[in-house]
Amino acid sequence: MVSETQRKVPREVSISYSQKQIRDRMQSENLVVIPWDEEVYAHVKSLPELVRGDNRVHFERDAGQLWLDKYYEPRGEVDLDKSTIIYRRGIGEPSKVMALRSDKFETIEDMIRGAGYVADQYDRKTGSAVLKTKQVIGAIRWLIHELRTDEPMTEGRREELIDTTVSMLSAAGFYDARKEIKKKIAAQVTAAAHQDSLSRDNSLVARSELGSALLKTTEELLFAKLVNEKYPYLYVALNTEREFERFIMEQGVERIEQVLKLREGNKEIRRALSSLQGFMQNYIGSGRVKAAPYRGPAAFAYASIMGSRANFMNQRLEYYVGPEHVSLVPQMLQKDTLYEVYIDPQNPPALQTWEEEIAPRLGTAQTHLQLALESGESGLNKNAP
Repeated sequence: MVSETQRKVPREVSISYSQKQIRDRMQSENLVVIPWDEEVYAHVKSLPELVRGDNRVHFERDAGQLWLDKYYEPRGEVDLDKSTIIYRRGIGEPSKVMALRSDKFETIEDMIRGAGYVADQYDRKTGSAVLKTKQVIGAIRWLIHELRTDEPMTEGRREELIDTTVSMLSAAGFYDARKEIKKKIAAQVTAAAHQDSLSRDNSLVARSELGSALLKTTEELLFAKLVNEKYPYLYVALNTEREFERFIMEQGVERIEQVLKLREGNKEIRRALSSLQGFMQNYIGSGRVKAAPYRGPAAFAYASIMGSRANFMNQRLEYYVGPEHVSLVPQMLQKDTLYEVYIDPQNPPALQTWEEEIAPRLGTAQTHLQLALESGESGLNKNAP
C-alpha cells in the first residue's frame, strides 16, 4: 500500500513557483482599475505633474500640496457598471479589480518621509513587510510538511498544529492586515489546519488549499519586490525636486542679501536690482517652485519684489497669507517693481526711497524665503509615519 508520504503531492503544492512565472501570470490576468473616489480622481487628474513625465505625483496650483497615486483593493463589492473604468487589461470578466487612490501630503517633505518609510518597509532584505510575508510562506510550507507525515493525526497533535499556525500568522500580522488578500490567506491557512466541514481529517484537500494560499502569498512577496523597485526611484525623484526648489530659494536669499549690503549711491545698485528682477522672473515667476512649503513663500517674495507683475499669482498669494491678511495682496499688486521704483525720476530722493520702500520690501521677501527653508528642513526631520 502506498504511504501518505509517497503519494503524489497535489499540483498546487508540488509546483515550484518562479518569480518569472508569477510575474507573467500577474501581468497577463484580466485587470480593471477604478477610482477610489470619483471626485478626488477628477480633481487630481486636472492638476499639473510635479515631475514632468511622472503622472503619479501632482501638485495644487495655489497651495503646493501634493497628491500621490497608489493602488489599493476596493472597499466592499464593486459594481463595474456604475464605476469609471480608468484602465482595463484583457477581455471579459476581470480576475482582479484595483482602485486608484490619491493620497494628499501637505509638504514635499511629508511625501519624502512617506516614500522613504514605504521603501524601508519593502526592502528586500530588512523590510518588515517582506520579512512577515516570508514568515507566512515558511508557516505554509511547515504545515504542508506536517500534513504529509505518517504521524497519526490525534486530537492533541491537531490542536498543536492549529495553535502553532495561528501563532505564526499572528506574528506576521496577517489576521489584522490592512490588505484583504492577507486576511484571506490567513483564513485559508487556518482552515486547512482544522478538520473539514464534515469533521474529517482530509490532508489532500488541506494541502491543496495550502498550495493555493502559497501561490497567493508568493504573489504578495513579488508585489513587495515590485514596490521595492518603484519607491526608491520615487524617493530619489522627490529629493531631487526638493533640492532644486530649495536651491532656488537659497539663491533668492543670497541675491537679496547682496543687494541689501550695497550702500545708497553705489553704482552697482541699479545693476543688482535688475539682476535680481531677472532671477525672480526666470525661476520663481516661471513656476519652477511648485511644492509646499516653498510655493507660497516664493510667490510672496516674488510679489514683494515684482509688485504688479505678480498679478497672475493673486489666488496663490491669497491662499498663502490667509483670510486674516488677504487685504495685503491688492496692496502688494498695485506697486511697481523695485527696479522701477529705483530708476523712476519722479520718486523721492534715492536715499529716502531706499530706506522707506526698497530695503523693507527686500527684507520682507528675504524673510519669507528664509522661513520656508527653515520649515522645510525641520519638516524632513520629523518621525516617519
